[in-house]
Amino acid sequence: MPTFDTFCAVTGWMHMWREEEFIEAISGETQGECLWGKLQVESDDECDGREPGHDTMNAGPLGVVPSRTVQRGLKYTDEDVDGTSRYVLVTPCERSADGRLCPRILWGRRPVEDLDKEEVAYLFNVYPSSEGPEMGIYNQHQPNGEIIEFTGVGRSFGSYLITFCSFLILQHLTPGLEARTFCKLALKANGGFDVFPEGVDYGPVSRTIMQDVMWADIAEIHDNDSDEDGDYDNYRERRWLKLLTEKGKTDEEILKEAWMGKGNMWIFKHPGIFPIEEAVKLNERSPPPANLSNTSSPLEASSKILGFPTELIEMILGHLLPEDALRFMGSTRRLYRSFRAGLDRYTYTWIKQERPWYLPVGPIDCQDGDEEVVRWQQGWKDLMGDDIQTSEGGDLPWLAYHFACKRSPNMRSRERIWGIVLQIKVLLEEANLYP
Repeated sequence: MPTFDTFCAVTGWMHMWREEEFIEAISGETQGECLWGKLQVESDDECDGREPGHDTMNAGPLGVVPSRTVQRGLKYTDEDVDGTSRYVLVTPCERSADGRLCPRILWGRRPVEDLDKEEVAYLFNVYPSSEGPEMGIYNQHQPNGEIIEFTGVGRSFGSYLITFCSFLILQHLTPGLEARTFCKLALKANGGFDVFPEGVDYGPVSRTIMQDVMWADIAEIHDNDSDEDGDYDNYRERRWLKLLTEKGKTDEEILKEAWMGKGNMWIFKHPGIFPIEEAVKLNERSPPPANLSNTSSPLEASSKILGFPTELIEMILGHLLPEDALRFMGSTRRLYRSFRAGLDRYTYTWIKQERPWYLPVGPIDCQDGDEEVVRWQQGWKDLMGDDIQTSEGGDLPWLAYHFACKRSPNMRSRERIWGIVLQIKVLLEEANLYP
């Protein structure tokens, strides 16, 4: 079975096995050696006695190597790995001898329209098996710790994989979407390497969907496919190496380019990890606007803004981005003092209307459907105390949270998935399958 059968039908992701898998792919790693020499991605306390932070390494056959700091900074997290490999399986089903629902293989791709509604279901907590997901072998993890092996999983067998983190978003934006309905739409996919019907734009991740996953192709690195000698071997790895060793840039700048710039590594970040800790830290150290003086100024004394009715000022704020509203209020000290307390409340309203993906979804009526809400509530309480109100706006530092989200690769990933689900919703509506 082709590997492209195992991509997520919503995100376009292939599952990751471990945190270092991506860096191994872009460095050409095989059996511990790569085009960079030897990978140096362990932490300082895992350096086997070597000098911590020492970046001088064997440069490998290409003569240059990213610093150890850069290499460590390219690792994904355990949460990211789990996000790409924890699935909801959308599949025709049959009952096993003990009454459990199991995937039923549709040889010849029998039309789902001909199936009874009960024969198609969402099966949760499905993970790729070490025995070979490319052969359609997956495991379902039971609450009691039991693991059940599924065979015949994948598009070639009439079933579809959706990462659980994107399934929650799918169910939030298309409430009540049934498994049978999703399969009916998915079966309209063209042949070849398509994961979903024509009309869904997966963005840069579509370049990775091949017979085998092409992790390195996620990047927007446009260069000649060869080196100066006209050697076309390892051109993907060479492009990445050029990005990760660019002269005149600090390690921090290189990593920013890899994650949020040309490297596009943000695409594989878990979309359900909210930048709560970053928001709290930002809120604690955020000073008032820089243009506020400690003494009255001619600007403040003569400002016509201070004479505006409160309702008019709030109306003006309602037409501004949160950062612009902060600048507007910073025009005078009195204005800042009067309206700063309401800026978080205004920012929450703006987020809810303009950036709804910054907020958790749920509870969804499914297994673990409250996962995002629980993670959201616990995240704030861990940092701000159990008494903090986290629902319906709550007493949260929303302005700082907005800025944290703008910088977050996880939220950028979430925005992409949100957009894909909206595309799927349009296809469902055009096909008269939903609502």
